[in-house]
Amino acid sequence: MNKPKYSEYLYKQVDFSKIKKDVREVVFTLVSYMCDNISYLKFKKNERDEFVISLYNDYTYLALSNLQMEKGHKDNLLWSADDENWQEVVRIIKTGTSAIYDMRSR
Repeated sequence: MNKPKYSEYLYKQVDFSKIKKDVREVVFTLVSYMCDNISYLKFKKNERDEFVISLYNDYTYLALSNLQMEKGHKDNLLWSADDENWQEVVRIIKTGTSAIYDMRSR
């Protein structure tokens, strides 16, 4: 499989129909613009029915600041996810240094 390129996915429309209703977990596969590396931004509901965020690649967990999204991104991402406003989540992700390659939910 060829490695995805940032430039191929920067303006690609996200298929929100992939996100199920009353979702427990959503994972965005991201492509970095600097080196086309792949990372995963995961939103998963905790025992209080609130989303928590984790960012990782195939080797380790990463700091959310690595994505260089707009100011206040962590709170805005969590609030938007809790409201299941995935369009806003995608908008915030796209303000950073990664493009969305794929999205899965369950």
